[in-house]
Amino acid sequence: MAWLWRMALIVVLVSSLALPVATAQDDDEATPAPPLVELNTVNIKQATVFLMQVVDTPAGPVTSCVGSGTLVSTDGLILTNAHVVSPSPSCQADRIVVALSLRVDEPAVPTYVAEILDANRGYDLAVLQITRFIDGRTVDRNTLKLPICGAWRFLRCAAG
Repeated sequence: MAWLWRMALIVVLVSSLALPVATAQDDDEATPAPPLVELNTVNIKQATVFLMQVVDTPAGPVTSCVGSGTLVSTDGLILTNAHVVSPSPSCQADRIVVALSLRVDEPAVPTYVAEILDANRGYDLAVLQITRFIDGRTVDRNTLKLPICGAWRFLRCAAG
């Protein structure tokens, strides 16, 4: 559970690197300085996943709730908000489907199923692990090479 908080802290700290910093000029008017890191929006978009809580009904699978997450490791760890993936009376789920942005100019494609490794509703954070393909086949995490924008590779992700 401690690694969840470390991961969240790293994400918050690294995300602050890209915030513009205001500098004072002679006339005391603050103007934004250029960002410390130039963001590579293609990498960020590819590392952002679309998450769907899916419930099986007699008529077939139905998406009950949706949200987004961020791939933080090439082997399928996803950081998201707990409210996006925690089942509730209004968001019942039999599985969490992960859709990837294969091309940034096209809609995300449902590709994987993920399991919740840890969630904290108080901090509204959750960590998921991709475990299966959408067709039910088991994923070999050692062969996954997913696009990430994780904190430890942020500068690489930001620069391209």
